[in-house]
Amino acid sequence: MEKDRNQKYIIISVIIAIICAVVSLLIDCRISVGIIIGMVASICNYMILSSQMTMILLSQRFQVFSYLIVYLIRYAVLFIPLLLAVLKPDRCNVWAVFGSMFIFKIVMYVQGFRKKVL
Repeated sequence: MEKDRNQKYIIISVIIAIICAVVSLLIDCRISVGIIIGMVASICNYMILSSQMTMILLSQRFQVFSYLIVYLIRYAVLFIPLLLAVLKPDRCNVWAVFGSMFIFKIVMYVQGFRKKVL
């Protein structure tokens, strides 16, 4: 059930990102590239986080060193697209990358809020 919910969040987020990327393609292609890159980074971060938490819960023990390594990898997944967008502004818009990293979280919050209210 949890995986179905996660897949639903990912699908909704990807649909929103694609719609935003197509609409922003009419304005500037760098914004579209930024939206796609930020969305991929956000989903990769979430998938790494959820697999790490699943492994911790299934093994019922917490290893600090492995958690630290995965923590650094997760934040590298978020930092590298932002860094590349800053270094290559002619190919990618940094604000589009930054904003699209929040699409997945917003979808999760809206879906959770909708379930509580409705």
